[in-house]
Amino acid sequence: MGMLILNILLSFAQFERELTRERTMSKMAGRAEKGLWNGGNIPLGFDYTSFVENRHPWDFIRYRGLEWGPWSIGLCYLMPLDLAFSLFVFDLFWTAEYVASGYFGWSTSPWGGFPYGEQQTAGGFMALLIGVLWLDRRYLLQVLRKVLGLRSAIREETGEAFSYRTAVAGAIVGTAYLWWFFSTSGMPTWTIAAFIGIYFMMSMVISRLRAQLGPPTHQLYGAMPNWVLPTLAGTRALGARTLGMFTALRPYLQEQRNNPTPLQLEGLKMAENNRMERRRIAVVMAAVVPLTILCYFWASIHFGYHRGVGTGQTHVWQLAVARWGAQGLDTDLRYPSDTNVSGTMAMGFGLALTLALTFLKLRFQWWPLHPVAFPIAIASTIQSMTLAIFGTWLFKALLLRYGGLRAHRAVLPFFLGLLAGQATISLIQRLLFAAFGVNM
Repeated sequence: MGMLILNILLSFAQFERELTRERTMSKMAGRAEKGLWNGGNIPLGFDYTSFVENRHPWDFIRYRGLEWGPWSIGLCYLMPLDLAFSLFVFDLFWTAEYVASGYFGWSTSPWGGFPYGEQQTAGGFMALLIGVLWLDRRYLLQVLRKVLGLRSAIREETGEAFSYRTAVAGAIVGTAYLWWFFSTSGMPTWTIAAFIGIYFMMSMVISRLRAQLGPPTHQLYGAMPNWVLPTLAGTRALGARTLGMFTALRPYLQEQRNNPTPLQLEGLKMAENNRMERRRIAVVMAAVVPLTILCYFWASIHFGYHRGVGTGQTHVWQLAVARWGAQGLDTDLRYPSDTNVSGTMAMGFGLALTLALTFLKLRFQWWPLHPVAFPIAIASTIQSMTLAIFGTWLFKALLLRYGGLRAHRAVLPFFLGLLAGQATISLIQRLLFAAFGVNM
């Protein structure tokens, strides 16, 4: 509580200094890494772009900034030790892989071609999906028997938001609507089936990761259908209509940090132990979807006309997703491609490696590397927190070794205070900046 109150008070000092700056300043993405902890003298990050930009092969490092703000430190401390250590190791692995590809001339750009990082991560998430389905096979079979009215080990459903039969019926209705929506755009049947299957299977993987491990972030965009299908089938086989639909849905297929599935799962988790009625909160979460869609379109049009999208009044990233999508669609239509054999092999490598890591982790308790870390460590948000991950892992490991669980519980409120304080500061600053017209 003390940390939270201190952060809130210090945020006003930073706000006062912000008001004296130019009102029309444009903040680039990396500027936030050079900020100070609530206006104090503690640096929050370090951008080393100038040290590697023109130094081959170090210019093949994709993400060139490190940050260790309160939010990062708090999140990283809450991770399991094996996951934190594995993220640090595989972060170094991905960096070494890209630097080596530049050194030996295997690639001309860190954003395309060898070592096919996005395709490797797609294979890794496919392996995690296989592991989830295999470990939950008996439970899923009992759910299926319950839905079909057969004898099942699942007896009670009173603790669930909906009955299993109702949930499956809702999934069928929702899938049928999506199928109709995609078919009206002219997408072939096989691409519709592949799109829906890949997207929702990956959503299930994300939910499992959040529920059991709680990694600080999961971008996952390399495992989305707009990456997997062009690699496996080629843009020529997909056709212009399918590629156009991929572009229109790019905001949903880019980074999956805001995927609604794990958020809904966490909402239902908070309703456990009679805190809330699960059925009510599930109905509210379902009803808020159409309202959110209407608010989004209204806000986009209002904001665009009021502030001017793409002008100095808005952030440089405001149109980035739309611009990247349009440019990618133009390239795919002008230069259609067949199956990317090298990318497909990279998917196979990622799948095999993650399956091997999963086997070792399940077979040997002493095995230190967690299979989940391989596909998510390539994310920019993970790589930017490398020092925070290593530092909190080392601190937590020593604390548990020499102080035990009691010491861990004693310091836990401090890290929770970092999270609560940073979230409160961000909220206060955004409200005050909006009220006084300071550009974010």
